Amino acid sequence: MPYDVDADSALEYLAANVDTDFFILLPSLCPPDSDTDAKYRLEAFINAFPSGFNTRAKLHQLLADIHAPVPHYAAKLEKSMDRFFASLPLGKVVKRANWSVSTSGELFCQAGNHMSEADLHSTSTSTSDAQEDVHLKKTVLRCERQTLHRLPRTRALVFAFVSLLRKVVWAGLG
Repeated sequence: MPYDVDADSALEYLAANVDTDFFILLPSLCPPDSDTDAKYRLEAFINAFPSGFNTRAKLHQLLADIHAPVPHYAAKLEKSMDRFFASLPLGKVVKRANWSVSTSGELFCQAGNHMSEADLHSTSTSTSDAQEDVHLKKTVLRCERQTLHRLPRTRALVFAFVSLLRKVVWAGLG
């Protein structure tokens, strides 16, 4: 029995009932005779737990634009990522784990976790070149379980991830 649900309602339902963040990526239109791999664009998301970026600012951007702050992405990763995304077959689920250390202790963090050039500049101007204090009791290990799979009808890619924070136990801090 098909359900007549619009996309916004479906996203709201997922956000309210599933403890997972979702990025929905659609292939951009490429000329039919092009040798270029399809490039993917972020078209919808549920992102309750961003780690160092504002997802709304990334909406409708290509993967290359989303990853522009990543050092060497354009030179070393862009073509292979586009090729990988374009070739992901229906029925295959790709899984990976990702981790980072966060000194803010915040699960919802829209800036500052990646130490890109913009983050470094922002930190140095906001602290007037003073060294920022790091509070070890706020420091956490952020772990993500990430999956990627293709939807059959739209050929969209669903990038889903669950984020967990673990307190880091430091010797001598009780």
